Amino acid sequence: MARVRFSGVTKRYEGRTVVHPFDLEVDDGEFIVFLGPSRSGKSTILRMVAGLEPLDGGRIEFDGKDMSLVEPRHRDVGMFFQNYALYPNKTGRQNIAASLMRRGADSSAVRARVDEVADLLGVSHLLDRHPKTYSGGEQQRVAIGRVIARRASVFAFDEPLSNLDALVRLRLRTEFKRISRELGITTLYVTPDQVEALALADRVVVLDEGRIVQVGTPQELYERPANAFVASFVGATPMNTLTGTLKGDHLLTEDGATIAVYGVTAMMSADAQGMAMVGIRPESVSLEEGGPNKVHLVESLGRQTLVHLKVGEKDFRVLAPATTSVREGDNVALRCDAKALHHFSYDGSQRVN
Repeated sequence: MARVRFSGVTKRYEGRTVVHPFDLEVDDGEFIVFLGPSRSGKSTILRMVAGLEPLDGGRIEFDGKDMSLVEPRHRDVGMFFQNYALYPNKTGRQNIAASLMRRGADSSAVRARVDEVADLLGVSHLLDRHPKTYSGGEQQRVAIGRVIARRASVFAFDEPLSNLDALVRLRLRTEFKRISRELGITTLYVTPDQVEALALADRVVVLDEGRIVQVGTPQELYERPANAFVASFVGATPMNTLTGTLKGDHLLTEDGATIAVYGVTAMMSADAQGMAMVGIRPESVSLEEGGPNKVHLVESLGRQTLVHLKVGEKDFRVLAPATTSVREGDNVALRCDAKALHHFSYDGSQRVN
């Protein structure tokens, strides 16, 4: 295990900054997820940790030792790429053992270690077969086994579940969490999937255009997003954001729509009564018949129903009970508790407490 420290780490390509200077400390055994949209810099950070990309500024330390100029093979990082890159001519056992054999490990120790890892991942039945006979999920498990067999100081996983179907992803997400707890190895994990990030992470690092915009536990990101970007990016169904004014017991949007808000006087400070951006999660809104907002799509999600409607000129989502009687074309009113509102600056760049 290793404590990883990033100090002023920067990366540029052809004069363009793709990772802006940032500082971050990762504790021994901590599971950190880098979350962000495409081209936010998350995979680049992982490659810098592994030594596959040089830094253009700052330093990366493992347990206080500067690793910035250390060659990849001497960093003791177990790196997992999106492309599993299994050796097609080798069996599962030979694939998992490959990194150990390259390091000259004793053959009996290698065999014991491969058996241990295969049992942990549930792939013992695949050890004598070749990758072409595996399903996608089986290939992924064997590829993970090749990484964790090394017992590296740091694991670096770059979107390891992205190529799998939904059911396999869900099952292996659970496996990742179990394995990380059992091994206790510092893990850096990259994903664009916020549900995956919240389910796995001890802490989540949210990136946008190469900048860290918030670091926190999944609960902290959900309950207190730092700005409108985090608010709309984190959550199974994205948060709704509206620009308007809180007056009395209503939120009046810029284009004239209204949402009834109870508890405003008790919950909102005086400066929150001016024009601002307000975030409302879909699960925090209730629907009432006969309002000014027209429903244009209703999606059944099993135990809940996702209702899409227009609030003024903006699309708005509400998670309603499965038993809701609302249908496409209905007109509804919206109501929420002020405790459920998230208040941001007018441009959405920062949270207002």
